[in-house]
Amino acid sequence: MKNYILYGMKIKTEINFDEHLNRCYIDSYDFELVHSGNNLKIEIQSKLKKIYEKFIMNEPIPFEVLFQIDEKVFYLSWLTHYHFIIDIRSNTINFYGELDGEFYCVFFSRVVSFLLYTRGYTQIHGSAIQYKGKTVCFIGDSGAGKSTLASLAFHHGGKVITDDIIAIGPDSCEVNFGTSSLRLYPDSSYIPANAVFFNEVDKLRVNFNHSSYNKKYFPNFLFFIEVNDSKELIYEELDNFGKMTSLIYNAYNKKLLQNVFSDVMESENIKVFSELSRRSSFVKVTRHENTSPEDVFSLVQSLLT
Repeated sequence: MKNYILYGMKIKTEINFDEHLNRCYIDSYDFELVHSGNNLKIEIQSKLKKIYEKFIMNEPIPFEVLFQIDEKVFYLSWLTHYHFIIDIRSNTINFYGELDGEFYCVFFSRVVSFLLYTRGYTQIHGSAIQYKGKTVCFIGDSGAGKSTLASLAFHHGGKVITDDIIAIGPDSCEVNFGTSSLRLYPDSSYIPANAVFFNEVDKLRVNFNHSSYNKKYFPNFLFFIEVNDSKELIYEELDNFGKMTSLIYNAYNKKLLQNVFSDVMESENIKVFSELSRRSSFVKVTRHENTSPEDVFSLVQSLLT
């Protein structure tokens, strides 16, 4: 068994995450992840009580479902061949399915997001970096260029804190380090030479700096990236109303986070969002689809100085 650390959570498992996560040399753990074979037993499936089932339109993967078996046991499935039984009572996660790139995709996004929800973390969909002594978050819809901007920051001396999920503690409102990998398209010119990566559905998950931060960071800047082909590269600093609106939209727009935000954690999220709005700088950057990432990053650099 090995222990890994992810968003401050210690995960014990026999699954090899050495290329994706940092080892944690502490005997205690928050969750134990067990690979229980490839097929979920029919008798287990028959006991599942449905909480919600939501179809995701216009995405490569057609659906995900989450069921509650009892007060402390949940079942999360992706397609028909990735199944996770999450027992909050015993802190165990039983996975049924193949250990391929799609497993890591589902685990790093859906499962980890759910585990963070059980720990009371507010979550934002984006990429977070350390750059020039500042913690910078790139927020936006899928395809807006968040991971690409984070990779450019890396090439200019920055470090990746996390990608896809930005986990913010409920009390300190600080960003917890997650995976040091970024999700990029295979034809991206920003993938480092000899980079370690694996296929993740339509993208590659590329490891940028195989090291974790030993402390948390309050986000100094949040850049909301929007693609609008009727406009060129422009920006505006957001007021308090614009900050809150953008954060709430971001939480609702992430499929799994939408349910966490609206059904369970709304008051906690609002408290964290209010603190971020009070203490962080927010900038909305609108770009044309054909605007080069370098031009967007140059604008970001100018706003950070």
